[in-house]
This record gives sequence, structure tokens and C-alpha cells, in this order.
Amino acid sequence: FDMRIYVAVTSFDPLRCYVYHDGLARFATERYSEDKADLKKRCVHLTNYSLNKKSAKFTQNETTDDEASGSKWSLSALRAHVEAERGAAAWAAIWRQVHTIIAGA
Repeated sequence: FDMRIYVAVTSFDPLRCYVYHDGLARFATERYSEDKADLKKRCVHLTNYSLNKKSAKFTQNETTDDEASGSKWSLSALRAHVEAERGAAAWAAIWRQVHTIIAGA
């Protein structure tokens, strides 16, 4: 999966960024595989919406309230899922890494 995170950069020197805490998590429609035979299977390696929506395994969210199913989730739904499965510390670690990546970009 990948996360689409929105960032407003208002200054580069000093660096000043504002990170929107919601965004999107997009999931590939095929399970990841390191098998070289699967290298040409785009839906295994890419989360691009325009590619995956053509897959028979693509799942559209039924309603706007349905944030934690389908091939595209809100980040708040992903956060709730990670915290339920791995604990709040796991999401905090992910979010720290996101901030580190943004600051180093």
C-alpha cells in the first residue's frame, strides 16, 4: 500500500511544513510477490488508482462512511486499523517516520 499525505511547505529556510493528518491509503489489488514471474503484473507492484480500478479484484467503497474497506481507505481508517492490530505506539512510529521523510525530502 501507499499513503497519500498532503503537506503545505511555507518556508524552506528555515523549513516550515504543515502536515494534514488525514489523507489516503491506497492498496494494490494483488498480494505482493518477489517471484520474478510476477514482475509484469502491475497490480502486484503498483497502487495507482487508474491501474487498479480495472482489476477484477478492485473494491470500491460502498459509502463515504465506509472508510476501512475497499482498495482506498482514509488515513484515519488506516490509523484506527493499525492501532487496533498493533497498538498506538505502532502508528506513532509510522507517523514519526512520515515526518522524518518529509523533513528530509
